[in-house]
Amino acid sequence: MSGDAPGPSGRARRNGLSQWPYERANGRERADISQRRDGTGFDIRSLGPIPATGEREVRRIEVKGRSAPTGDVGLYRTEWFAAQRFRGGS
Repeated sequence: MSGDAPGPSGRARRNGLSQWPYERANGRERADISQRRDGTGFDIRSLGPIPATGEREVRRIEVKGRSAPTGDVGLYRTEWFAAQRFRGGS
């Protein structure tokens, strides 16, 4: 992954563009993995800057969008499992 990675594509592009500049502005390297279709359960992987410890914070971002200004969004089973698996930054 590179800090100069291109912006998101597909669904992540349509619904997640507001997230992309925020991640970049905070020194994070991000990658659109929404097209993999491998059951990962999220669309964008964002790596934080390397601190003195050498460990990087990983954010796994699931992009959701709605056609109306209010209402519910749904999660697929793989997205729910990913949320549970990566809860707390593990």
